[in-house]
Amino acid sequence: MVCPQAHWLEYQDWAAPILQRPLELKDGFALPQTEAGCGLTWDKDAVEHYASLLAAGIRQQLQSTRRQKIPFSTPSRPADR
Repeated sequence: MVCPQAHWLEYQDWAAPILQRPLELKDGFALPQTEAGCGLTWDKDAVEHYASLLAAGIRQQLQSTRRQKIPFSTPSRPADR
């Protein structure tokens, strides 16, 4: 959140790999973009790349989970052991 009373801005570059132009920092200051808009432009190829990796990871996790016997329990029925 940014407000006039704020004395600092926390910065994490987690989104940098999927932005066309990540936030630029210089001498401890964030430099805003000069183009019109909100300042974020997605790198669509990178977004698709990471989305496909995520989907592949989810598919792999689901496949490995199906091979395991996962005990089912409810409050009224303890898990089979």
